[in-house]
Amino acid sequence: MLEVGALVPELERAFRDVQDVVRRAWRTPPARPGRKEDGTVVTALDHELESRLSAALLDLDPDWGVTGEEGGVLREGGPTWHLDALDGSLNFSRRLPLFVCQAALVEGNEPRLAVIYDPLRDVFAWAAKGHGAWEDGVRLEVS
Repeated sequence: MLEVGALVPELERAFRDVQDVVRRAWRTPPARPGRKEDGTVVTALDHELESRLSAALLDLDPDWGVTGEEGGVLREGGPTWHLDALDGSLNFSRRLPLFVCQAALVEGNEPRLAVIYDPLRDVFAWAAKGHGAWEDGVRLEVS
């Protein structure tokens, strides 16, 4: 059985490492975003973050797959990371502070681990079955 909790420190480092890139892009006047075939917005930051974060995910285990929203299948394997390096590209392009970097690890049809990073607020959250949900080292509780 895959021990996902042990991955969290490396994932947190990798996701927090893109903060400067995002903040620099945020301060730069927005360029006109591109459009994907489905008509959704894609920015240069989408591609840059996917490149950086997918490299970190690919390094975690040579047998695991990585699929990025922009680049598609980067490596086949199991389990597989599904990466949306800039979820909320339209908001980012309009300078609305409602976007995150996120990834989910799926084994077969079973989600194993999800991570979300808000680079403007510098908040890292993760959740996994059997581990609960956490935000910046604090376990989240339901009343």
